[in-house]
Amino acid sequence: MSFLFLSTLPKLNSTVVYPYLIPLIATREYIDSMYIYIDNDFGRFVSVPEGLCLLGQYPDSSWLEGYLEKKDSGLNIWCEPRSYQKYSFLDEEEKVISIYQKFYYNEGVSIINLSTEYFVEELSSLSLEPGQVILAVNDSGEILFQSSDSLSLPSDILLSALFSQSNEILPDYQYNSQHYYIVQLFSQLGNIRYISITPHASLYQTVYQFLAYILLLIVAITFLCIPISMLISRRFYQNISQIIDLFAAAEKGEPLPEISSNGNLYGLLTQNIIKTFVQQNALKMQIKENTYQNKILELNSLQAQISPHFLFNTLKSIFWMSFQLTASKNPVCEMIENMTDILDYSLTEYDTLVPLSMEIKNTRSYVTIQQMRYNSPFSVTWECSENLLQYHTIKLLIQPLIENCITHAFTWEKENNRIKIKLYQKGDDLILKVIDNGIGIDKHQLIKIQERLNSESAEGHIGIYNNNRRLCLTFGPKYGLRIHSKQNMGTVITVTFPCLLSPSV
Repeated sequence: MSFLFLSTLPKLNSTVVYPYLIPLIATREYIDSMYIYIDNDFGRFVSVPEGLCLLGQYPDSSWLEGYLEKKDSGLNIWCEPRSYQKYSFLDEEEKVISIYQKFYYNEGVSIINLSTEYFVEELSSLSLEPGQVILAVNDSGEILFQSSDSLSLPSDILLSALFSQSNEILPDYQYNSQHYYIVQLFSQLGNIRYISITPHASLYQTVYQFLAYILLLIVAITFLCIPISMLISRRFYQNISQIIDLFAAAEKGEPLPEISSNGNLYGLLTQNIIKTFVQQNALKMQIKENTYQNKILELNSLQAQISPHFLFNTLKSIFWMSFQLTASKNPVCEMIENMTDILDYSLTEYDTLVPLSMEIKNTRSYVTIQQMRYNSPFSVTWECSENLLQYHTIKLLIQPLIENCITHAFTWEKENNRIKIKLYQKGDDLILKVIDNGIGIDKHQLIKIQERLNSESAEGHIGIYNNNRRLCLTFGPKYGLRIHSKQNMGTVITVTFPCLLSPSV
């Protein structure tokens, strides 16, 4: 056998070691060296990359002990941790992991020495949990390499427990009241067991920290939200209290309290509520006042015309007595008949508004009476389109204006006293003008009359004042009458009211 070995070594050295094995080892930094040994009596073996070497002269020869120890064990491949002094001038020993594989065709072994430092550095570059250890163990329980020198469990106890387990994962391994999560992987190459040991405390540390952060955040938010909620609730309560006080004061008729918006939504909302509430109340009060004033003015107007119901019946009796005296109509009968029509028109319970045709008919009856009374010293002309007579207006509108002309504008020394009544449409409004050629009104007196029309009291010119107030109360402040006059030339009274076909406003 020794002769065979000697005859094959040169061939192995020249054809295998240099062309193939040296580039293979050089390109893999984790391989420290490789030995090929066939049993011989000369102590020779092949080292890559040194070549043919003698055991007595080579610094690393402890591998031979490992080979001879398990040569007859029946194992074909195994591994072990070793260390040797690679260079004589260095005191530090080189730590390697030697993987042995026996030859099948001859008595011998090939050995690959892996650098332990390389694997330790690779493990150190991994992102591990605090306290986690990764290690590699051979079938004899020897630790080949590990990520940390410190291990929480004694290696002998740990390894005996692990080797008694067939499970690859031990989710809850207990030792000395400590819990560990262990994962094992077995490699056929060198019968190596790779083990990861992680304490439960470090495994769930991130979860615990996350839960702690969440708890702290909840506590911080709670302490932050409590004063903010109290501040917002207090502000809302103040705003709501202001609204309640506002409505209470408005209901009692007391002065409304001042409310500041403070730049918030409730303040702006409160201001709008106040504005709307006050406007609605003012509108309701105005409607009630208008209704009340309208009734008062209508009553005053009727009373000013001296129209009690019994007078209407008395005039009818006088009419028939006068008719019996002459056995036919006479001027007295005619005056009484017209007066009766006027009283009937005044006393009849019409709606607030009456058609213009009815108002003009009543006014004509009044004009007839006055012309008979003064023996026709004045004339009245009408300019009115028939299609305008369908519109409605307030009762007793025109008669007081003509009465004012007869009473204040005319001097009976003149024979050409004239009154012109003109009615026309302008947009959605009707314009009524009562024009006379009387003495007119001087400038100072006209100013006083205008002031009385705009005031709340009536001093003289009751009919004109009543008409103006009733127009404003019935149709709104934009409607009413205006007076234009020039002394010794005449007066124009202009009345404006809307075009209404219905008797209800």
